[in-house]
Amino acid sequence: MNDSSVKKSIKKLFSIKGFIVCAMLIIIFYLIWGGVINRALRFQAAQIRDYIQKEFLEIDSLITNTIHLDTIKLSITNEEIFSIEKTRNQVLKRYFKTGDMNIKKHSYHEAFAEYKNYSSISKIKLFGMNSDHYHKNKPSLRLKFKGGAFFAKKKLNLLSPKTRSFQIDHIYNQAYKNKFEGISINQTPVILSVNKKCKGIYFLEDFFDKYLIEKNRKKESFIFESGFNNKFQGSEPISKLNTEDAYFNINTLPKGKKWETLAKQVIDLFHNNNPNKLFEIIDAKKLNAVIGLCLFAQDHHSLLDINLHWYYNPVNNKLEPLIRESYIHKIPANYSADLIWQEFYKKVVSEPALRLIKEWIFYQGEKYSKAIISQNMLKSALYIKGYIETDAYMNFISKVNTEFSYNTSKNETIIKHNIAQTISKIDLNENNQLPYDSTEIISNDITINKDFIIDKNTTLIIKAGVTITLIDNTNMYIYGKVDALGDISNQINFVADENSNSSIYINSLEESTFNFCKFIGLSALNNNLKHPLFKDFWQTSSSITLYESRNVCFKNCLFTFNRNGDDMINAVRCDSITFNNCHFENILFDALDSDFSTIEVQSCKFTVVGNDAIDGSGSNIKVSTSLFEKISDKAISIGEESYMIILNSKIQDSELALVVKDGSLLEANGISLENNRMDLIAFSKKAEYSPPAFNISNGTIYNYLIDKNAKNLGEQDYYRTSQIIEDILYGTLYGKASEK
Repeated sequence: MNDSSVKKSIKKLFSIKGFIVCAMLIIIFYLIWGGVINRALRFQAAQIRDYIQKEFLEIDSLITNTIHLDTIKLSITNEEIFSIEKTRNQVLKRYFKTGDMNIKKHSYHEAFAEYKNYSSISKIKLFGMNSDHYHKNKPSLRLKFKGGAFFAKKKLNLLSPKTRSFQIDHIYNQAYKNKFEGISINQTPVILSVNKKCKGIYFLEDFFDKYLIEKNRKKESFIFESGFNNKFQGSEPISKLNTEDAYFNINTLPKGKKWETLAKQVIDLFHNNNPNKLFEIIDAKKLNAVIGLCLFAQDHHSLLDINLHWYYNPVNNKLEPLIRESYIHKIPANYSADLIWQEFYKKVVSEPALRLIKEWIFYQGEKYSKAIISQNMLKSALYIKGYIETDAYMNFISKVNTEFSYNTSKNETIIKHNIAQTISKIDLNENNQLPYDSTEIISNDITINKDFIIDKNTTLIIKAGVTITLIDNTNMYIYGKVDALGDISNQINFVADENSNSSIYINSLEESTFNFCKFIGLSALNNNLKHPLFKDFWQTSSSITLYESRNVCFKNCLFTFNRNGDDMINAVRCDSITFNNCHFENILFDALDSDFSTIEVQSCKFTVVGNDAIDGSGSNIKVSTSLFEKISDKAISIGEESYMIILNSKIQDSELALVVKDGSLLEANGISLENNRMDLIAFSKKAEYSPPAFNISNGTIYNYLIDKNAKNLGEQDYYRTSQIIEDILYGTLYGKASEK
């Protein structure tokens, strides 16, 4: 073979090798790139498949309703519908492309809403972070109303039941409210109709606003969400919510600089890197209850900092969590009680977005936290076991089942499984009541210059004739039992020094008695006067506060010369509070303010009162054989679905004798009215309530203002005024403007 042939052979060989190498490189590149593409496609396909499966395959077709569901009807222009649909498509397009959740706030669109017999001009917008809020047939909507009966100026959410795990959020909120006295977010199944086209079953859900607070019989305050230790934890979109000042959002805030300052003080506790200060004002009972519900559910979603919302309770200076966006997962049958806790706790420790919960458990101590939270898990299971058998639940679930029976049945199977597992593995320990193993006796006059606290396991006995003087802005806090038993010749005196802003706070379920006691010169609680700002901002509206107390009896007592604050006495969420033969005299503003309480006033006198003598909201009040004289505003005022009965009493020389409003009922029998500027006023102040009603018998009404919607249940007829009564009250023409 000549040289030329050899060269050709070598060249051919290298050409073959080159081709093979190139081919191999191409194949390798293809495999690598194809794998990348394939993984991306599989990821996207899995997302879409999961999305479609959750939204369609597991949802029953809408069937004709065999039971009654109220319909909420929305009328929206085609232009607005197009704009909403465009926004919805943009959110989903971004989600399918990147997997990112939505954090943008969408614009409102004009709409008109009708529900039951009510209607209102409103605004509507899309909302929600996760993709399930943007389904074509069931997008999540937020309605903001512009007034009118029922709607008032509320915000309400319209949600696919899927976004609330069908019945799960409803069940947990019922348990939280009825077992642990927490704020309940209500979901009402309705049919949604948009421009006369049926969109199927939706939940009409409460928003985090003042209406939710009032509906849950809580005092006016604010609801907010906040990152813990400076920021929210979670996905990249969530992290974008954080700012240099740390993320927070106030969902509702009463008007006034006072509330702005208070909200800032509270939220700053989330961001000061000192969790103990925050944990001191967290309501332990309620946070442990929410964690217990999540332990029962084997799910942490409600506890993520992005989901936790908080209500600041101004009466007891505590933060109460709300529970929302809940799920449920099966407790493995082979898990012991210890393992149930360990698996749950492992997730808490490892997930940055659960840092607040982790720090809370450390703060309480893991052993104690495990015990109390496990007990709450069991109490939740026992409550839920009973609740899902009630007519109320059956009515709720039957409505949801008209469209989602497959999903609710799956959930119910897991619920019953978890109930059985919980009950079989955790023993109920009801030994929560502390015995009264301590007694404190005050036998001689005493001056108190630092806060005086009676604990739950303590009985305070105050001997007849003793004078207790409060100085240096100190307060008395009663969490146990009090026997203050003076007599007509040896009365007990609670006196605040003229330079001291001192108050009495009672929060006890034990029976307490104050007999022949005088309460002189007290003021509303204000701890800002004792401690530097941002350390203790607890304030109440009253000189004597009764909170979640029962069986407290005041007999033969005098309340006089309070120095500041809205009320002499404020009872909040109390039961069986009685005033017998007591005298309220020279009161700065309101004498007795009752919020969501049951009170009896017998043979009492109210004289020279700066504003209202008795003011009731959401309360049941009975007044008998009592005298009201020289009341500068309203002698009797009831609202927010209160019920009051007045027997054989007299109101004279006062501005307004009887005022009934906002779904309340006033019954008066044998009432004497003399020389009052106005004897009776009945009107609607808050549009969300039904009209008030009254029944006056054995008494003469000389002058009155009654609006056209108020219900007269008595025999005497009254002329209905065409005036807007609210516009001429509160110091405008009648009554007295508040100076609080």
